[in-house]
Amino acid sequence: KSKEATAVRQKYQETLAQKEQTEAVMQSMAEGLVVVNQKGEVVFLNPAAERLLGVEKQAKLGKPLNDGLRDEQLLSLVKSPSGAGPAKEVEMNSQQTESKRVLRSSNAVVEDENGKTIGMVSVLTDVTKQRELDRMKSDFVSGVTHELRTPLVAMKHSLDVMMDPSAGSLSETQRNFLSITTRNLDTDADRVREVAK
Repeated sequence: KSKEATAVRQKYQETLAQKEQTEAVMQSMAEGLVVVNQKGEVVFLNPAAERLLGVEKQAKLGKPLNDGLRDEQLLSLVKSPSGAGPAKEVEMNSQQTESKRVLRSSNAVVEDENGKTIGMVSVLTDVTKQRELDRMKSDFVSGVTHELRTPLVAMKHSLDVMMDPSAGSLSETQRNFLSITTRNLDTDADRVREVAK
């Protein structure tokens, strides 16, 4: 019995050490980590998730995640980016600032050894700055393509007028140069249209 008790104690100590190591890793993650049970009640919330959601762990444990959230914290929009699978982007309102915080939530179902669902794990990443950079890049590209399109169209019309027989006669060399320029302008206009997409 003594050997069995020692083995059980040793196994318990090993399991306890692994549990503490796992908890230390989850607590120190830069991403928010939320674990809920099959009823949707929060069973774990790391400090990053507390910060991102603006909630306190002790107030959320054992309760549904969205219970007690203030109006400015309510999730206002959930959308799945194309091809992202289980990942969703969550937009959060805040009355303290004019901007909205955008979080990417990657979710995974937790199953027991029998395949029964016992909860869900969500990893939250703040992608607000990335979305703002994407918007700025899109605005910049739109502005540049608009600014390029206008002079290209004007040059194309000028070349068409010059090549029109009613504008006067052109030598063969002049006509060749103007044809090459028109072709190059068409190619550049196509590139600008592609970039605008």
